[in-house]
Amino acid sequence: MQLYLCEKPPQARDIARILKAAAVLEKMGLTVSDAVRILLTRIANEGGLPPGLTADPQVYDAWFRKHLMPLGLLFQAMTQKHTLPPKKRHYGRKSSEEQWD
Repeated sequence: MQLYLCEKPPQARDIARILKAAAVLEKMGLTVSDAVRILLTRIANEGGLPPGLTADPQVYDAWFRKHLMPLGLLFQAMTQKHTLPPKKRHYGRKSSEEQWD
């Protein structure tokens, strides 16, 4: 048994995911590096993600509405148009848009 100590839960999930994938790939005679190389080669040759790895936008939208729509507030927050208040001008400083002479 191996023990991995992680600072944060997302790190633990990433390590668990990589170890699980490594075990599956090992049964196929591949390493994680081999799988990444294969993926990057296909992306370079095909000009995008392989078809099995992409989602149809309409299918994804249907899934999103089915699973996240009941949350209501999340959907409303994501679909509302938010406007930022105008930036306050600090005298003596130039804004990022202005050029220094």
